[in-house]
Amino acid sequence: MRVFLSFVETHLYLHVTYEELLMRRTGHPAAVQGRAAHQRLAAYGEGLRARLLSQGPTQPLLEELHHVMCTWLLGHVPRVDLGVPLAATPAPAPGPAADTATPLPRLPQAG
Repeated sequence: MRVFLSFVETHLYLHVTYEELLMRRTGHPAAVQGRAAHQRLAAYGEGLRARLLSQGPTQPLLEELHHVMCTWLLGHVPRVDLGVPLAATPAPAPGPAADTATPLPRLPQAG
């Protein structure tokens, strides 16, 4: 679990750092907003890491992560990174149960 989390954290750090550099260099109008959003995502990731290490990859934690990432991909990326107007992008689903297009994998029951 620790190796996987380290891989994901490293990939995300490199991606976000490069993206922020490009946004600053090109004068992207949402550079400050993007950096603030990245910092919030990083803070969430730190808390999630601690919970995953203490609780393990439980179904509720994985469903939460799925929801957060779907919301991020449908919200932050088009609206902030790509600058697509708010009305042009679909609203993220209100919760994990509302996302029926992409079923969540179910964890095997212990025992």
